Formats: sequence, structure tokens, C-alpha cells
Amino acid sequence: MKIKLLLLLSVIVCVFASCVTPKDTNFLQESVQKDYDSNATLDVDYRIIPGDRLVLTIYTLDEDMRTLFSMYTNRASTTGAGGGENTLQPNVLNVYSDGTVKIPYLDKIKVEGLNLLEAKNVIESRFQEFSPNLTVELTLGNRYFSMLGAISETRIALPAPRINIFQALALGGVIDPFGDRRKVNIIRQTPDGTEVKTFDLRSADIVNSEYYYIQPNDVIYVQELSRTFFGRITSFTGLLGGLGLLTSTVGFVILIVNLTK
Repeated sequence: MKIKLLLLLSVIVCVFASCVTPKDTNFLQESVQKDYDSNATLDVDYRIIPGDRLVLTIYTLDEDMRTLFSMYTNRASTTGAGGGENTLQPNVLNVYSDGTVKIPYLDKIKVEGLNLLEAKNVIESRFQEFSPNLTVELTLGNRYFSMLGAISETRIALPAPRINIFQALALGGVIDPFGDRRKVNIIRQTPDGTEVKTFDLRSADIVNSEYYYIQPNDVIYVQELSRTFFGRITSFTGLLGGLGLLTSTVGFVILIVNLTK
């Protein structure tokens, strides 16, 4: 009899242990202490890597420069089928495997490892060798992030140069109730290679950490909790099914115990 009660108690403990609680799902919990390195937030600018696409536009009143670099100064327009005007993108610079971009008359320019402002200044200084009255605008063409796992699997354009993890989640959809917020992964491409950063989304400490802001090309991966079998009961029908399964399991355990006497 004691063995039966012990087995039954073990099954009940397993059922309750598999349930998902607010402790598992709530964000910014003060009780979840992680002590992330706050100094890591000082350098959050995206660094250019090979494979990036940079959108370049130059502005100048010098007609000779406008003619010479017309591909970067003129935004051609076409008329769409509905009669509206569609503005075409300025020219795009591909960052090659050696970390450079190629611009006619300027030859190769090294931009790998620079942030956008630094790359803009380098390119602008090269243009100003032709004309001092010239300014450059440089933006990132491949400004996206992706989401995988226990969340809406999607690829999303960044609405601003920098957004935080919660803004990214708001854009990408709600995390599944059974997504493991304790071990959220960000896969990030850097000039030094691929980095995988793992953090606890429940902790309030994330606000002062390197994980708070996401960068272009980041992949956010949320894995599923390992204890979700009984926790996935979210309706009355599911509850009845779960109770039926529990009853069957207890009956099976009792049968095994009786047969082994």
C-alpha cells in the first residue's frame, strides 16, 4: 500500500511540476537576479561585416560632381500602374569578402568593422578629395532581424537604427506560453565571427545589459520548455483529457504493482 501511495504521489508531483506559472512567463522580475555586465552596453553600434549592403546618397551643388556621380545623386522616378510615382532606391554598395566597397573613381574603401557613422566619414572624406562642397548619407540596406522557435517565425525590418528586445518581441509576436524565457538566444554576426548570446528574459537586470538592444541581422531564438506535456492543458476538454491520462497512468501503475506482488 505504501508503494502505491508513493507512486501516486510521484505522478501527482510530476503533473504539478510541469505546469507553467507566472514565474516562468513574466518579464522584468526583480526577484530574478542575473548581474549582467552593465559596461557592455556602452558600445551597441552595429559594426559593418562582409555581405552587408550599404545605401549611399551624396548631396552637392557642384554640377560636375552631380554628373560624375549621378548614380548616387539622382533618385530616378517611374510611374506605377496606378499612376502614382515610385521613387527608386539610391545605389547600393556591396561589402565584399575583403571588407571593402567599390566606388567608381574612388577605388576600394575599407569599411569592415566600422559603424555607420565612421564608414560615412571615411567615404565622405574620399569624395571631398574631388569636391569639398559635398556631403554623404549612408544607411544599412539589410536592416532586418529574424525570430525562430517558440514565437512567430518571421523576418522583420527594423523600424529604427536601434530597438530593444521588448520592442522586437512586440513587432514579432507574442512568445508562446511554453517558450523558455530563461534561455533566450541571440545569434549575432560580428566582424570577429558568429556569437551566440544567451540571456534570461524574465530578469529586470536585462535593461542594463548588452542583451537589451538588438542589432541588424540578429536572430532571436526561443526554445520550448522541457516540461510542457501537462502544462499545455489550456481548455476544459484538455483538462478532461489530462485527467483521463492521469487516471490511466495511475491504473497502469497499480496493475504493475499487483502483478509484481
